[in-house]
Amino acid sequence: MVPENIASRLTVIVHTYERPNFLESDVRQGRWSEIPLLIADDASSAQVQIRLQSLAEEFDLRFTSRPENGGPAQAALHGVEFCGTEFFALCGDDDYLKDFPAFAGEALALADDPDTLFVAMPEVRFLVEGRPESVQFNRRAFEGTRGRELLRELVFGGEMRALQAGTVIRSAEARPHFASSLFRTSEDFILICRLCAERPDAVVRVPEKGVYLRREHDASLSHRSNMSTERAVTNLLALLVGGRLLQTHDAIEDSVILGLIRQRAQVITTVYGSGIHSLRVIEAFLDGRDPDLSTKEAREACEYLISNCDQLPRELVRLKANISSRVAETTSEASPGERLAGALHALNSGDLEQARALAGALRAADLEKPAVLLALKGQLAWQDNQPDQTVRLLSEGLVHDPEHAECLHMLAQVATAAGSEEVAARLRNRLWMSQSLDERVALGTGYQDGVPDLKLAFIVSKGLDQFLTDLIRELLPHVDARRFVVETQDDILKATAWADVAWFEWCNDPIIWASRQDISRHKGVICRLHRYEAFSDMPLKVQWEQVDALIVVAPHLAEIVSDALPGLRQRTHVTHIPNGVDMARYELVEREPGFDIALIGYLHGRKNPQMALQILHRLLKKDTRYRLHVAGKFQDPVLKLYWSHQTVRLGLQDNVVMYEWQDDIASFLADKQYLLSTSVHESFGYSIAEGMARGIKPVVHNFAFAGEIWAEEMLFDSIEEAVEMITSPAYTSRAYRDFVQEHYSLDGQVEQVRALVETVSREVSGDQPPLEVTQIMGLGPRMVNAVVTCRCPGCQQLMDFQQQTISGHPVARERCAQCGEKVQVGPEAYREALEGYANTHPAEDLKALTREVGRLASTWSQNPDWKPVLSYDGLDLAKHMEFELLPHLVQAWIAAAQRREPA
Repeated sequence: MVPENIASRLTVIVHTYERPNFLESDVRQGRWSEIPLLIADDASSAQVQIRLQSLAEEFDLRFTSRPENGGPAQAALHGVEFCGTEFFALCGDDDYLKDFPAFAGEALALADDPDTLFVAMPEVRFLVEGRPESVQFNRRAFEGTRGRELLRELVFGGEMRALQAGTVIRSAEARPHFASSLFRTSEDFILICRLCAERPDAVVRVPEKGVYLRREHDASLSHRSNMSTERAVTNLLALLVGGRLLQTHDAIEDSVILGLIRQRAQVITTVYGSGIHSLRVIEAFLDGRDPDLSTKEAREACEYLISNCDQLPRELVRLKANISSRVAETTSEASPGERLAGALHALNSGDLEQARALAGALRAADLEKPAVLLALKGQLAWQDNQPDQTVRLLSEGLVHDPEHAECLHMLAQVATAAGSEEVAARLRNRLWMSQSLDERVALGTGYQDGVPDLKLAFIVSKGLDQFLTDLIRELLPHVDARRFVVETQDDILKATAWADVAWFEWCNDPIIWASRQDISRHKGVICRLHRYEAFSDMPLKVQWEQVDALIVVAPHLAEIVSDALPGLRQRTHVTHIPNGVDMARYELVEREPGFDIALIGYLHGRKNPQMALQILHRLLKKDTRYRLHVAGKFQDPVLKLYWSHQTVRLGLQDNVVMYEWQDDIASFLADKQYLLSTSVHESFGYSIAEGMARGIKPVVHNFAFAGEIWAEEMLFDSIEEAVEMITSPAYTSRAYRDFVQEHYSLDGQVEQVRALVETVSREVSGDQPPLEVTQIMGLGPRMVNAVVTCRCPGCQQLMDFQQQTISGHPVARERCAQCGEKVQVGPEAYREALEGYANTHPAEDLKALTREVGRLASTWSQNPDWKPVLSYDGLDLAKHMEFELLPHLVQAWIAAAQRREPA
């Protein structure tokens, strides 16, 4: 029961949004039984509001709800306006109060003094499940502090010390000072600063009793894992508000206030990973400049400020005016496309500086047709005497638009200037082929015969093309390489119809389907298998006889797939081509041993990030300066929960810095000294190679087969070994980069890919036709195919392979293990087998004959010869056959073999 003398004068307002669980539990456990509680809901869902209202009715509490969501400050203000009492105190929906009646009795007596600014609850304690309470803030030191003194301490310290939590404040004084809904995590700082500025000579009073219990959990708005660019922006703006208020009482220069904010930005960047780039955007707007938007954080900060400009607090009038002015300018300015047109006009007019200024702020992602921008930047690079950068930009333009006339024309000119006339002719031919008849006439050149230009289609499922851009860009001057992002079978057909060689990126559904189609007989087919497919059943579904080459990015992946597919190396050519790192993207920075460790990538079980926490824990016993900088996203909520729990349990909160996903890894690695990888398996590990290219020491968990990818001195088996590697004085930046250059450079990868593609193309084009088997020595039935025994026509070595057909055509091809020649069964031998089985006259159309065989073999699964192989553990495997045609062919081979004497 709440004492009447308290309930009539003071209301404790819990502002909440979609989080009823903690509050409901605490009420039911009696933690609010002697406290005048008002639940102020911030427009939660109907279900949550019903729960809260029912709770209030059951326990005789008060309840109110806003019509629309506005953030914690607006929900609290709504509660203050609704409660009707002279004083209020605020409490989070995941927190609760202890010793409140004793606190409130003394607090109200102190608050009646007109010289009292507010009455602070003396202690804030952490409440962590399974651990005893611990004092987070002891606020008794604030007793007697005047408003201007507290304001200065808040601004110079940048730390709120949860001063608003549980504090008794006069309702009439506070109403004008609640922050807007923009400040969802810094509203308490602004409210207290405004109260201090309004009554600079009033004093803070602190009773003897009273505890605010503050839960620490992942879902808390103040939890480090929930940091974002928006939170970084509002944190810095709140401090700026405090600074402006302080300037009304103390003669403090703008430079001092900005210096304090810069310090704060550095602190939150170190702890949370966001802040510095947000501050630079704020500073640019304060100075009336265009912000630098080269980083993701800067772009997010700029967008957030512009979107919420109208809600900026009154103290930031200059910032608001500058942002509004900039928005007006942006609105009146040309669109990205129009700005690009202006840059092109400036370039054509000879104003290179204006062209650079207009194009510099544009990104390829801003434009519907990125190739136009890249062609422009390529021309500017050529004007600046940067031929390598020119080729890179123009080639990247062709990745986006393979027939972009300007990119093709300029690349041809650059090739001519470099003395590469064959490359120039190849590019001019592509340009000619892409033009209409009228455009060809205007072009003034014809098609040059005798210039080889292989068509290479990179076929990839939507969203999985992350490893292709660099490779295609580097191949383009030599091969007409194009990316085809496919979603349907028709997309695959269109891509293969255009190509000489079809490269299937990933061993997944597209290659599974294509390998079973007639198209694979006439095209070179390459499949590149990465990591995850090797541990799936997808390779088992591919008709490897129709794939000319299988590329694996690590040697052990070939062994894993071969174990599941015996005879794979006889069915297709298996080769290892390692991944390539674009060394031009990663500048070497000579480094020395330090204390900053990078961990990069999606966080899930295979990445084993738990080990990183253990390593950091051991390091901190040696030196508390070590920090773990984590750039990535959690993909497993349980792992995220464990990570947060273990970070607290091990006391690592101040040494683990969480970042959002980083698009610019090179910049992220700029100030790091170690790249830690704790994965239980990788096929490569791009982040490891990228870090080494920047001169960073790798510290790699010795997962299975890690030794075939990385040098022994880069690997650790235990946590103790990892600590030894990081604390060791041995550090050679140049050697780390040289290792990547030697083993995993993009140039080396491109060279191997070109050689393989050209070999496959020659084989398919007929330069190296398969040798035909005309006499079959023996046959053996299998589940789907017949195993053909014959001698290699090249070296006479005995060999077996599985016969396959597509639309009635024999298409199985295998390499002889002895001489390496490709061997296939000839159509005449195939016809003889079919005719013998069908007992018909010779037919000219093999497809028609196959259909007749299919009709006669409609009851093939009843054949007694097949009963033993079609039954397994009581299961009738015939019912699970995926293709009808292949079993028909097997029956044909069996029937033919029964009439034929072995050779």
